[in-house]
Amino acid sequence: MILKVLGITVTRRDWKRTYCSHCDEEYYYLNEQKGYGEQLGVPLVGADQMEASATYGADEAVNYALWRRDSLARCPRCSKFQRKMIEDAAQDRQARARRIGITLSVLAMFGFALAAAIFPKDNNWLLLSIFVSFGVGILLTFLWMQGIRRYFDPNKGTHLLMPPDKEIASSGITVEDFERLVESERTQIQNSSSLPRPTAGESQE
Repeated sequence: MILKVLGITVTRRDWKRTYCSHCDEEYYYLNEQKGYGEQLGVPLVGADQMEASATYGADEAVNYALWRRDSLARCPRCSKFQRKMIEDAAQDRQARARRIGITLSVLAMFGFALAAAIFPKDNNWLLLSIFVSFGVGILLTFLWMQGIRRYFDPNKGTHLLMPPDKEIASSGITVEDFERLVESERTQIQNSSSLPRPTAGESQE
């Protein structure tokens, strides 16, 4: 029996209110997070249930992330990022560095193992290189992750190979602007709901 893992990633954005520790301004920003869910099953058997279960897991994960984590968004008054935002962004980059580092370490290990199989004579140094390459790769990955944790700070413009990208352009809005936005959307909804319904034989364009 062949089993299949169905994975689903959900990205969601929601308004979140925060406090700026740099200028004492409260503001709103769009907090964007991702959630991942997966389900193990048999291909073509219960596919709908697998998708529903994976989607449910992804929804749960993204809802928790929206509540627990913060994405990078500048204060509209002083243009600074908050410490919690920076810490969460650094954790994301540490996870990315760990995946990249482990992948490269494993590839290097298999590369030396393949070379040892191709050249079986006098390959003691190749056999040793299998373990050395993996160990060095893991060590460099650990140092990279620690460097990200220590030096990643978009408020100072410092990073380690993984600079902020689109988040730099992201900015929050003041509480007053957010309230005006909500009121404008509420007015649009009321106006659209107050339009006369078409009677039989009539149509709206």
